[in-house]
Amino acid sequence: MKILKVVFLVVFASLFSMNIFSQEVCGIIKGKVFDTETQQYLEGASIVILENQSLSTITNTSGKFRIEKLPVGRYTLHINYLGYQGTVVKEILVGSAKDIVLNIGLQEKATKLSEVIVKAKKRKDDPINSMVLASSKSFTVEQTRRYAGGVDDPARMASGFAGVTQSTNVGDNRIVVRGNSPKGIVWRLDGVEIPNPNHFGQVGGSGGGVTVFSGQMLSNSDFYSSAFSAEYGNGLAAVFDMKLRSGNNDKFEHTAQIGLQGIDISSEGPLSGKNGASYLFNYRYSLLGLVGAAIYHDEGTVNEFPVYQDLSFKLNFPTKKAGTFTLFGIGGIGSLQNEPVADSLEWNYAYDAFKEKFNTSMGAASLSNLFMLSDRSYVKTSLVASGNLFDIYQDFSIPHLSNGFYVSDIEYSETNYAFSSVLNHKFNRKISSRSGLVFNHKSFSSDVNVALTPSKELTELLSNKGSTNLIRGFTQAKYSISDKLIANAGIHFMYLALNNNYSLEPRLSMRWNYSNNQSLSFGYGNHAQMESLGIYFSEIQRQNGTKGKLNKSLGFSRANHFVLGWDWYLSDKVHLKIEPYYQQLYNIPVKPGSSASLINLTEGFVSDSLENSGSGQNTGIDITFERFLSNNFYYMFTTSIYDSKYKGGDRIERNTKFNGHYAVNALFGKEFIFKKKNILGVNGRVYFMGGDYYTPVLENQSLAQEMTIYDINKPYSAKLGDFYGIDLTITYRINKKKYSSIWALQIKNVLNSRPETIPYYDNITNNIESTPVAGILPFLSYKLQF
Repeated sequence: MKILKVVFLVVFASLFSMNIFSQEVCGIIKGKVFDTETQQYLEGASIVILENQSLSTITNTSGKFRIEKLPVGRYTLHINYLGYQGTVVKEILVGSAKDIVLNIGLQEKATKLSEVIVKAKKRKDDPINSMVLASSKSFTVEQTRRYAGGVDDPARMASGFAGVTQSTNVGDNRIVVRGNSPKGIVWRLDGVEIPNPNHFGQVGGSGGGVTVFSGQMLSNSDFYSSAFSAEYGNGLAAVFDMKLRSGNNDKFEHTAQIGLQGIDISSEGPLSGKNGASYLFNYRYSLLGLVGAAIYHDEGTVNEFPVYQDLSFKLNFPTKKAGTFTLFGIGGIGSLQNEPVADSLEWNYAYDAFKEKFNTSMGAASLSNLFMLSDRSYVKTSLVASGNLFDIYQDFSIPHLSNGFYVSDIEYSETNYAFSSVLNHKFNRKISSRSGLVFNHKSFSSDVNVALTPSKELTELLSNKGSTNLIRGFTQAKYSISDKLIANAGIHFMYLALNNNYSLEPRLSMRWNYSNNQSLSFGYGNHAQMESLGIYFSEIQRQNGTKGKLNKSLGFSRANHFVLGWDWYLSDKVHLKIEPYYQQLYNIPVKPGSSASLINLTEGFVSDSLENSGSGQNTGIDITFERFLSNNFYYMFTTSIYDSKYKGGDRIERNTKFNGHYAVNALFGKEFIFKKKNILGVNGRVYFMGGDYYTPVLENQSLAQEMTIYDINKPYSAKLGDFYGIDLTITYRINKKKYSSIWALQIKNVLNSRPETIPYYDNITNNIESTPVAGILPFLSYKLQF
């Protein structure tokens, strides 16, 4: 706490000293306008600022525009170009310290027009990827902070979307999309796939503590919740298609943030004034472990709070003849540590004696080249290397109990090397296509050591490793039948060399804008996903001493997604979206004759022999009613009603683990402008959601045998209680001529609601207990941009 006091004194002193600067505060909006299909820049596109049309401009021969001397505040841009669908960019927050850089894609109209003025029709939440026509939503990096509960994390921010439910544990950013396991989420960054990019996320899963790269690095991105187009593969649940922004190639800009969550330092600027090369990097070091320990030290909560650090960068090198080269890297390391209460006489519950060390690391790097073959075609080629590792040491030993000895040490890692190439070609104003090939070389290693005796001496239970190749390809075409009716059709292909298993996955989507403010969409997708390599290479010890692979021939999990969408824009500010959907899951790996199914697995690996005979289904309806930020006010109400069922190896239908049945969110926010330059933002979120299903504990048998015994005859028949909470975010932005500063108070779970957790037999209380988890979690931070 003394350190924090010193930090805040320094901050306040800095603020006082900087008051000598002039109070004239303005900002800059700049960027490029281009054809979404060809990436060609558009000369002469008009840029109109709705709030001050006298500052309007047009793009130059390179498609660039620049608008200076903008008073700080929110702005809406209308972008039009002859023969193209106009677009609207809303909610642009202009400050004094950092230029706002926009890359705006326009789509050519199917019908030729002679008029110069074209009314903008593209909506704020339309996806950035023009090939996607159904079940999608775009989001801005600014929303990850503004939306209460987002805490600068895309996954947490997305939990406010319809069809998405969040973990009841405030320390976990795991999300469930339409009843699917989080491990079915595909993560992409700048067009290439990456492993689960979260601190404390286990291999083979999705989610963890916090994303390994800061929001300082992100540009506008897309989230797809069903029936995604053919270029996305190896996933059954959803897609995060995130974009890293390029650094400012005109001037140097820096950001420093300090707070209860830790420190965050970012810098960007030009590498060369001649060709527009730029750099962007960000470094974070978390102090969250210290904050969590201070808050919950005396509350009897399992004392697991993260300490982590990460580094992200992007280098951008445009050339005149060889295209644009981009190099990015993300990486992070983290550790969780729980120490038992020192005096065993003070152990009131089993978790008081629990010791754990959980270390994780994750990294990904990509070198890519975007080369223009012609004014209608481009090819993007990428080399990617990525990997992640976790090491968990757990000690459950309770010395004065005869059955209390158990120690485990598990280390598991996966690596991936990939080559990808994507060709995009625009045949004419109606038809465009995109095709690609991805080659992956995947490998893994695992070591499992356990101790079942009081000596705690570890012995090897499993040591395994292996590698294989995964080849994927896709092709898709978009056909603008008219300016109101658009269709996209494609196919995705996957081949696993380990067992010669392959899949052909057709995709189809359509959107019909049958009036100026209403549209219907339809999406169908057949999807496949491989499991983590540890499952394929799990081994059995034969009687003759040799080892055999249990699941080498295991096939892909499969799913058919069907989704309908109705969009009604009651005005340019208010939007209603209703999406009913049905997902048929099949070919799911299950344990023969058992209720066990990988459909309920969130992460990790299994050592059972599996077969592809399981199935499942998710049905539901998602409703979104929102008012986009306008006149300094916004709100969004989302409701999801769904049912998620599965059949295991015994062919009996049951609830999946993730069948919460419903989720309701209400988000709202208001901004107040003081002295025409400082902005106070107040944002809130209220949410209600159903709890997970679990297998109940047989209390009498557990008490008699002094260990947790589950009722395997009633799997996933018990349900955790429903959960509700309130999140709050308050920000205050101070704009000066040379810098801007932002104070932020972000509170997860303001009411300190404690979710119900799965019960277990406690060796110390000799009773059935539940482990309490962290409730309220506050973050106070100060950010300086200059």
